[in-house]
Amino acid sequence: EGGAHIVHPLEIATQLIKNGHEVQLFIPKVEKLAQTINVPYEMIPAPRWFKGSSFIFFELLLPFYLMKHIRKTKYSNKKVILYARHRELGLTSILIKEMFNIPFVDEYNDIVWETLSSFAENAMYSRFEKFIKTNALLKAMILGLEKLMFRHASAVIAVTPELKKYIMDTAKVPEEKVTVVPNGCNIEAVTVLDKQKCRKELGLDAHLTYLCHIGSLNPWQGIDDVLDSLALLVKERPNTKLLLVGEGPYRETLEKKVIELGMKDHVIFTGHVQHDKITLYIGASDVCMFLKKLTSYGLSSLKLYEYLAAGRPIIGRDIPSIQFIKEQDIGALLPLTASA
Repeated sequence: EGGAHIVHPLEIATQLIKNGHEVQLFIPKVEKLAQTINVPYEMIPAPRWFKGSSFIFFELLLPFYLMKHIRKTKYSNKKVILYARHRELGLTSILIKEMFNIPFVDEYNDIVWETLSSFAENAMYSRFEKFIKTNALLKAMILGLEKLMFRHASAVIAVTPELKKYIMDTAKVPEEKVTVVPNGCNIEAVTVLDKQKCRKELGLDAHLTYLCHIGSLNPWQGIDDVLDSLALLVKERPNTKLLLVGEGPYRETLEKKVIELGMKDHVIFTGHVQHDKITLYIGASDVCMFLKKLTSYGLSSLKLYEYLAAGRPIIGRDIPSIQFIKEQDIGALLPLTASA
């Protein structure tokens, strides 16, 4: 339902098509997802019978759909490359590479186990979920699968230098196999828009000050810190409102915090917004927020570059990967220890 894991593959596919290549996406069968896609795709049944069932069905059925498509493509004497955004159980990619002797490129965006372990610190997850996501056996399995993926991939794309080092150290692969390609944004889709026109289209007050945070509502986004900061800010600037653009499992927790802080009139939860409409919210804002929590694998965020492409100043954390914000005087960076 949006987010970098949807936007990024779509942008890659779109640009490859513009460059004259044929692209076929394989996605879970989610109607809302299909509505956002404007490139050739095939939907794989992924029923949500229980938590995680869609993921399991997708992984089990994906090889059969890939085999059918690759056989058809090979008969037409076309070269085939399999490009996968790294998944926890990516054995399908290795299987297809070996069966059809085709190149397989693995794109790696975070250290899977570190992301899963971060869930254990949040009350939003049940004891069972925390157990599964921090289980030692699961950790060993994920780390083992990661090594297989890195070693069998024809090439690996890492979005930060820290991830490249992790891949080389973990799987003992040569440096030339891993290429760092930071995330970015499509500057044809994200442009500088008139603030008041954006506000009028969204039904926002023309006279208020709006802060904006784009992204999934998850603990690692640092939205707790944004709310703490806002609680102090509105004491001096009561005409300030925060736009939380996105959806996610942490929403209920954030809504409770907003009420506890007495900020119900100062925070707007938009829910899920189609990506082509997100520019309107950025354009309607005075300042955009990027307080994502620091990880060992660094940060390379789509939304950061979307903020910049839309011509909006940024408030972010003072972390190595975004020092250019301070150096080029296009925003302000807060110390890592500062929650407000």
